[in-house]
Amino acid sequence: MRKIMYSIKPQHTMNILNKDKVLEIRKTCPKEWKDYLSGKTKVKPESMKCLIYCTKGQPYLIDRRYNEHCQFNYDLIDYYMAKYDEDAINGKVVAEFILKEVDMLVYHQEGRFDTWNFKDRDALDKCLKDSCLSMEEIVDYIGDSKDAFALHISDLKIYDEPKELSEFSYLIPNNKCEKHEKGLPCDKCDTFNKEHTVCMACYYIFRPMKQPPQSWCYVEEL
Repeated sequence: MRKIMYSIKPQHTMNILNKDKVLEIRKTCPKEWKDYLSGKTKVKPESMKCLIYCTKGQPYLIDRRYNEHCQFNYDLIDYYMAKYDEDAINGKVVAEFILKEVDMLVYHQEGRFDTWNFKDRDALDKCLKDSCLSMEEIVDYIGDSKDAFALHISDLKIYDEPKELSEFSYLIPNNKCEKHEKGLPCDKCDTFNKEHTVCMACYYIFRPMKQPPQSWCYVEEL
């Protein structure tokens, strides 16, 4: 199963971990899903494992699971010194979920917030509720006339102990594969571009992660 790491702001990570947010709105999505939703391919992509990296900086996300006096499992503290709290989880990989479904959100008319590609108003309201966002927040994020993608969060697994970035590696292109350069198939082939059918093992190489992805990237656990 392919693995993706998403960088998600603390306030949105909190809503996911508290299980209020089950839709993640993004400007982009994996190419397999984009091709499927646009009709370029009729083959539905296989499920993907998505890792949640909680970004650094204020507000700070505090793990309250082991404090029986707190109403929520996770809470935000907008105070600089909170980063020194032993239960602060910013800058950590905190959970994972399985991506099985993606919806494409199509904005039809610039300047109006009620013209997205939903069958009825109830469906739109449900999207806003499940994403823990207002329409204004979504439009501010993606722009008035661009499409967006709603990633369905399922089978959420919260780590008992958050993981460090150094426990993962990201994939970068490796152009040293002789078979790839000749346009020949490799063992354990997978399609990565329109020109060649190439092997993931030789077309990509792993580099230890030192910086989080700006949005998302393919990763492997070390």
